[in-house]
Amino acid sequence: METLRELKPQGYYTPSHITAEFQGKRFLLTHCNDFYTAERVACDYQAKFPLASYYVGNVYNSTCIDGKAKDFREFYKGRVK
Repeated sequence: METLRELKPQGYYTPSHITAEFQGKRFLLTHCNDFYTAERVACDYQAKFPLASYYVGNVYNSTCIDGKAKDFREFYKGRVK
């Protein structure tokens, strides 16, 4: 497990990240350069994976992350029929 702080990209400005939570696990989906784009990306994920909760934020803190976008898609599809 890693934290948001550990997963923050280095070397350029990334004010927003999108995370998803599903069945007690949290996944980092992507980073965006602005909040508006992050909200649109989160809405796109919500349309494809409606049972998860999505969060857009700009604080890279010690929140535990169980995986990334690929891990989220596999975990979700493995539990929803």
